Amino acid sequence: DVVKLYQEIEPDILREDVKLRIVRRLATAALGAGDLESAAGRYLGLLDQTPDDAEAMSGLEAIYRKKGDDERLYELILRRAELAMDSTGAELPLRVEAGALALKLERAEDAITAYERALELAPQNREVIGALEKLYEENERWVDLRELLERRLGAKISPNEAIEIHERIARIEIDELGNYVAAVDHLK
Repeated sequence: DVVKLYQEIEPDILREDVKLRIVRRLATAALGAGDLESAAGRYLGLLDQTPDDAEAMSGLEAIYRKKGDDERLYELILRRAELAMDSTGAELPLRVEAGALALKLERAEDAITAYERALELAPQNREVIGALEKLYEENERWVDLRELLERRLGAKISPNEAIEIHERIARIEIDELGNYVAAVDHLK
């Protein structure tokens, strides 16, 4: 069996590139055999050697999802998002997923950070805007919520949506921020 042979010779291999290929093969074989601990250990070892190893990150992601290890999955998704910062198309879904995982882990501030970065990448993304609105409200971040709503006013929205947003901002100004003058400006 090739896997057994690789396991036997792996410690004696001197060439780093060959050793990494063998470790990848062993990790993939362990994952395929359902040995999640061995696979995870090998993938983590690969990441120690090559921090941006896509195959190792993909393997670990599969393991963490299978085990339901949301904490480690969150950290891995963040790592992948950092590596994808040069590609909006790749980074955006990772930031959105990081936000959702942070919420699941009851880490509101981390969720806000992830969604705020996603909003920078896609300023009109309704899913991201909705998540931030809810988080800002739940965490009583009224100034941030007001700014987000004001930002929405600058986007293409229907007249009815604009009215609803102005009314909502006015309520925040009066009820939460005590700024009656600003509230009146939104009700004009």
